Amino acid sequence: MRIDHTTNYFNLLDEGYLGSSPINYIGGISKAGQFQLLSPTYTNYPSSFISPIYAVEVPGDTVALEFDSLSSPSAYGGQAPAVFAESDGCQTFSNHTFQLIQLGDDTLGTAGYGFVTVNAAQSGWTFSNFDLLRIDGTDTKPVALNAGACTQTAGGYETSVPATLAGQPLSYTIGVSPNGYFVMNRGESNIVGSNITLAPLVGVLQPDSPLDTGALMAANYAGFEYDYAADTPQLPNPIRVGLQPASFSGSNASQTQLVGGVYPLGDPTKTPSTDIAVTLGKQDPNHNGLYPSATVTFSDPNAKCVNTPYGGKSAAGNPICTFSAAAVAGNPGGKYVLFITVLNPVSTFGTTTMQFLLYQQ
Repeated sequence: MRIDHTTNYFNLLDEGYLGSSPINYIGGISKAGQFQLLSPTYTNYPSSFISPIYAVEVPGDTVALEFDSLSSPSAYGGQAPAVFAESDGCQTFSNHTFQLIQLGDDTLGTAGYGFVTVNAAQSGWTFSNFDLLRIDGTDTKPVALNAGACTQTAGGYETSVPATLAGQPLSYTIGVSPNGYFVMNRGESNIVGSNITLAPLVGVLQPDSPLDTGALMAANYAGFEYDYAADTPQLPNPIRVGLQPASFSGSNASQTQLVGGVYPLGDPTKTPSTDIAVTLGKQDPNHNGLYPSATVTFSDPNAKCVNTPYGGKSAAGNPICTFSAAAVAGNPGGKYVLFITVLNPVSTFGTTTMQFLLYQQ
């Protein structure tokens, strides 16, 4: 992924597509509210592959895309955002701990959040303390990560980590930006002949000291709501969307809640809704920037939570759902980022998860 704001040009290579070759997109960039609108004008595939792409960018560090790729679709049609960590070289740092969330569910379960410590000696990287927990705190005990090698590829500077799953060799690809954004693609498309899928992980460098939760809540954010099952409760039937641009404003926040929502018809030039409230709860005393006991409240126009332990009513008397969540936050480069994973126990498909990727504007 390359973005050039001098010429308003972008180039995106979708290496995960399972066709005869990767999909190459080239086009222009314009503003769409708080988002970048990437408008492809060329692809090496038929023109039917071309569609507008909304993006949130932290220049020099990371970009998240609402990318309707044909690669690695979820079982229920909810396509995860494509997240990139930008770097202009193989970095060197010692024992940096990153806090992560899992984007969507996979066949190994509904993991929620986790940790990994990275020791980067330029081309050779080692990993320790890799752990993934469910939102209720249950440890999934993932296999330890092998050592990896950082190289320059068509996708930029990436660290490839060899792994084995279901008897199949695969490669995890890890990117870390200069200010501490973390992305791990766990190579699910390489598990040939298997029904096993592994969801990607995104994260941020653990802060050196506890975050100011009040300042975190008071910031303005743009990003995405991702619902793996495309069954988020706040949308009226029959609307079912897996990935939507979202906005949360400090002007709507209180000392205890961050309030926002998605945009009508997924259009970030319109006014976003305010029917989602995030309560972070207490910051973990042993992990700066981790909020393991968060909750997220949604409007419930379809009455999914009525007569369940998750139901309730808003101050206006309308039905709501309140779900357990966990959040990791940081302040890389002096701007807050908030990644939230939410347990949805009333999905049509059973218990699934939703995520919010929110970047301070």
